[in-house]
Amino acid sequence: MAAREATRAYDSAQNSNTSDWTSANYTSANSEIRYALRLLRNRARDVVRNTPFAKKALHTIVNNTVGAGIMANIKSPDLRQQKNVQALWHKWAETTLCDYNGEQNFYALQALAMAAVVESGEVVARVRSGKGKISLQLLECDYLDQYKDLADGCVQGVKLDENDQIIGFWLFEKHPGDYSATGIVNLIPAEQVIYMRRIERPNQVHGVTWFHSVLETINSYNDLQAVTLVRQKVAACYSAFITSPESGTESLASQAQLQARRQLDSNLEPGAIRYLRSGEKMELAKPPASEGYADFSKITLRAIAAGLGITYESLSGDFSNVNFSSGRMGALEFQRNIEVWRWHMLVPQFCEPAFEAFSKW
Repeated sequence: MAAREATRAYDSAQNSNTSDWTSANYTSANSEIRYALRLLRNRARDVVRNTPFAKKALHTIVNNTVGAGIMANIKSPDLRQQKNVQALWHKWAETTLCDYNGEQNFYALQALAMAAVVESGEVVARVRSGKGKISLQLLECDYLDQYKDLADGCVQGVKLDENDQIIGFWLFEKHPGDYSATGIVNLIPAEQVIYMRRIERPNQVHGVTWFHSVLETINSYNDLQAVTLVRQKVAACYSAFITSPESGTESLASQAQLQARRQLDSNLEPGAIRYLRSGEKMELAKPPASEGYADFSKITLRAIAAGLGITYESLSGDFSNVNFSSGRMGALEFQRNIEVWRWHMLVPQFCEPAFEAFSKW
């Protein structure tokens, strides 16, 4: 399949704004993602960096899903053993011992990993051991070598066996986009890697940024804001036109005086007074209006919120049309999404593998 055809599976990975159903292809999840993965990821990061509502959406998802952190509930029939394991877990998870870089505790790592999944689609954590301790090294998904693909028995850096089970990851030693990148790639066994992403189709290997269905909408909304801002700036600058009766009897001296006065009066200033000659009149240009901007903004932000699985109110901070019943229904729906993200992805793909790594300490 040509790269151009595969990229069409995601409108946000195209370079044209067409809606001709060419994206409705008979392809697998991995084929759809293969050529669009990096482009979608880069564009999602761009909108999060530069669009306030996108950053707000990211923080809303992470803060509600992770909160202060998902706690481990350790149970054992041996109460003494349970108490000892609990003490060791607190020592490991609630300090910076769990972080390979020695900067964050386990709950901060949960939030950072969740943010990476929402923004970039997936996150990798290497389980590091040495010097009598085990720690987690969070890595952006860019560390996966996407050129290890197909012929190498891989799907863009994720190595599979003959039964399509993940058995390893081809990881760069340095971030490939870093100035100190070396280009060195190593195959890391799956047992030493925690790999988290949202799986939306069977047999899907890589995760896609959660912004993929709203990138075009966000881009259009940014264009609307830019145009509206220019329109309002123009509206704030009153333009004036001075008309005078035609006359061919003026002397050269009076024409020169008129030209000099026009040059002097070419700019409008606050509080300025301009005196017109006999027969002249001033007309102010009608400033452009921004009718419908507020309504269109609400519709657009509702579409963005729906695409990300959050409420319009949590995205926009606008509670002007919310009553108790509607607010409660929206909150309940959002809470169901949070439970799915937490217990179908974050806990089984990140928290439980991290606890398994800790148990080997």
